[in-house]
Amino acid sequence: MATPTSESVVYTPPPSVQGFLVSEAYTALIVGPVGSTKTTAGIMKIAYHAKRMAPCRDGIRRSRCVWVRNTNQQLHDTSIPDFLKWFPDGVAGAFERTKMRFTLRFDDVECEVLFRGLDDADDVRRLLSLQVSFAVLDEFREIHPDIYSALHGRLGRYPDKSMVPPRKEWGTDSKGHAIGGCVTDDGKTNAHLWGMTNPPDMDTFWEQLLSDPPSNVEVFFQPSGMSPEADWLQYLPADYYENQAEGKSQDWIDVYIHAKFGRSLSGQPVFSAFSRDTHVAHSPLNVLSSPVIIGVDAGLTPTAVLCQQDYQGRLLVHDCVTAQMGALRFVREHLKPLVTGKFAGRQVIVVIDPAAFQRAQTDERTVADIYRQEGFRVVPAQTNTITARIAAVDAFLSRMVDGKAGLLIDPGCKLLIDALRSKYRYKINSKGARDDTPEKAHPWSDLCFVAGTPVLTPRGYVPVEQLSVGDAVAVADGIDVVVAAGSRFVPADGLVKLTLSDGSELVCTRDHPFAVGDKTNPCFIPADELVDDCQIVNVRDGVWGRGLRRAVLWLFSRLLRRCIGSTGLKSPLTVVRKDYPLVGARVYNLTTARTHTYYAGPALVHNCDALQYACLHADNGASVGAARLTNSRREVKSVQYAYV
Repeated sequence: MATPTSESVVYTPPPSVQGFLVSEAYTALIVGPVGSTKTTAGIMKIAYHAKRMAPCRDGIRRSRCVWVRNTNQQLHDTSIPDFLKWFPDGVAGAFERTKMRFTLRFDDVECEVLFRGLDDADDVRRLLSLQVSFAVLDEFREIHPDIYSALHGRLGRYPDKSMVPPRKEWGTDSKGHAIGGCVTDDGKTNAHLWGMTNPPDMDTFWEQLLSDPPSNVEVFFQPSGMSPEADWLQYLPADYYENQAEGKSQDWIDVYIHAKFGRSLSGQPVFSAFSRDTHVAHSPLNVLSSPVIIGVDAGLTPTAVLCQQDYQGRLLVHDCVTAQMGALRFVREHLKPLVTGKFAGRQVIVVIDPAAFQRAQTDERTVADIYRQEGFRVVPAQTNTITARIAAVDAFLSRMVDGKAGLLIDPGCKLLIDALRSKYRYKINSKGARDDTPEKAHPWSDLCFVAGTPVLTPRGYVPVEQLSVGDAVAVADGIDVVVAAGSRFVPADGLVKLTLSDGSELVCTRDHPFAVGDKTNPCFIPADELVDDCQIVNVRDGVWGRGLRRAVLWLFSRLLRRCIGSTGLKSPLTVVRKDYPLVGARVYNLTTARTHTYYAGPALVHNCDALQYACLHADNGASVGAARLTNSRREVKSVQYAYV
């Protein structure tokens, strides 16, 4: 990169911004530390695309660009001075200060650059009549998502086909229309939006867009300003980042120097030792000849994480897969094809939640039996206590082997990476205190019912909000114990009201899984996807008997299972109507210790972490809470007999 002169601009981009500069994606976004030349690359990208515009009838390559910052003051203080440094007023063009418009002219190019301060959703109306070729979002993490969405509708509107007529060699588009207007010399669209920013906070619209971009969005991440890969340091004062870090909080340093996403305001990540730079491989991992360890969560939304250990004892995570379906379908449709295609010839060990060895009332086979019958060697995890499982993952995250991370994840495992980074977290209450256990979620979102939803227990139906840790609830094969309970507020667009064929009504989050289909091997479908021919697995009302002592129910639950016969209603339970509330509501959810299910009204619903079981097995439990194991079992026992 060189400074501009009065005669010309000579710009050599650092390698870390080159891909962003020449990207032809419809939307290109770059994230990096403060001072990493992101803004300069965004400025020069205007000239790059303006030069590529097809000429108008008079031979001039005309284009129009809108540069957006969230306030006019920030435009005057930062964006406009940066722009004029490279394209001086009176040299590279003319700047009209009252209109906040710069007309850039060089060679056969004429590009209008409009500077606009757009702060919130109310400013969308200011874009309605705007016709532009390109749009630039400066520090887009501070710009309202509605502005981003509205701008896409204004792109490619200038020049139009009257200015750049269609050419025979350009042909027609996918709908048969002649190509012209805002296109390049070879007839390809020249409509683009790009943006530059420091990292946004986790769990925001911008973090989600950057982490999982759609196919027409290209994202570029620059390295930490203190890393050897920082290729722009020659343009900064000596010891720039070292001086910036003095006296700053670690959160500030992580965002503005190390280019990490900011801490979530929704909660505290469970695995604070996780670092994307350290624990995520830069390229796909090579499959080794060592055994494949598959950690399996035996919940009713099956999840599997496929790992290997290298000769140094590091845990390499190759793949993760999850689906809302029964265990047999999951194994046959997802797990076995993956193992056969990617890990052929390797020994495979499935390490599974101990709950998978419990038989269901409707099937003599356990989930573990299903995996065995499909050809897998199955061993139980040493424990499913949350303390030991979290400690197992932490042990690998904090381990270094010859300067290398003790746990390395393939970059394709996006769900797992997102969960480790922030989605699996401790909830922070309004007073700033952290919950003792992580939010229970699949993959990480809460699945909940509104207050008043009846949950079947040994003493009859009880409103969901009145249940707490230690309470017993009815499940398909007897009784289970609540090990976690929580609540949160959900806006209206996250809720659905189901009217069932028995006349009952349930209001829940749209993604809460309901058991449907074959009772021996049900699949689980989100509430909002249930249709009228989905037969919901249900319970016969009064099956547990209100007058029986809870102690007797617990001690003789297996006998009761044989005596009561089918738990199904005589008529199929289906959804007859779906409505969508107009206001949000506080919702509640439960987690049960063994089956991870409970009855909401008459319907069986799901409420468990595969990586944790794999880590427990790989570490043999030696350093991850073996000392806690006995106590954990004793605690579970005390909960089981709390009602005796």
